[in-house]
Amino acid sequence: MQIEKLAKAYRKAPGKATAEALDKCLASFQGPIETFARLFIKPLVGMQEMTACFILSKDGTYPEAACQFDETQNAFLLSPIGILSFQDECANASKALQTQEGRENFKTFRLYAYLKEMQKLPLKYLAFLCLFREVARIMEVTRTDKRRTMHNPPTEAEEAYMSYLWAFKELENAMKKIQSIDLRADYKISWYESEWITVNS
Repeated sequence: MQIEKLAKAYRKAPGKATAEALDKCLASFQGPIETFARLFIKPLVGMQEMTACFILSKDGTYPEAACQFDETQNAFLLSPIGILSFQDECANASKALQTQEGRENFKTFRLYAYLKEMQKLPLKYLAFLCLFREVARIMEVTRTDKRRTMHNPPTEAEEAYMSYLWAFKELENAMKKIQSIDLRADYKISWYESEWITVNS
């Protein structure tokens, strides 16, 4: 994937020259990202006015967050450098599972174990996973039961885990529709709890 190649080149040598090359590539993919948002984000509850796009560099730099929501544009902004950082986070989670600290708290352990599974996905799918995860945050999918979360809010690890579960479920459905692929089978994702998470039913 050209975006991945140029993003890694930028991260290795950040600056205006590598940013300009990456920006040019990102600009050519804006149409497909907007189409994806129209097909799979706009139909979600409260998302009718939303869109998505890659964020271009500013003074040769990119946001660290993989995806962030811009209220002024009603847009989810994807950062290729942030997506690479998320890929690193998945790899670090896999390493953390081997430590006592990574295993002593169940909710943290569960999150790390799930991110280890997500590490199997190519970067292009991690980009959409991050997009759906930010959609989950805006929709507050982990707080649908207001009575429970008001007095017993989810921990940071629990909220991250639940939002990634929902995000992967949406990603699975999207890829089946547009590419006729099964992410679980193709990348040997051995996790099934995400089938229990739904917002729109």
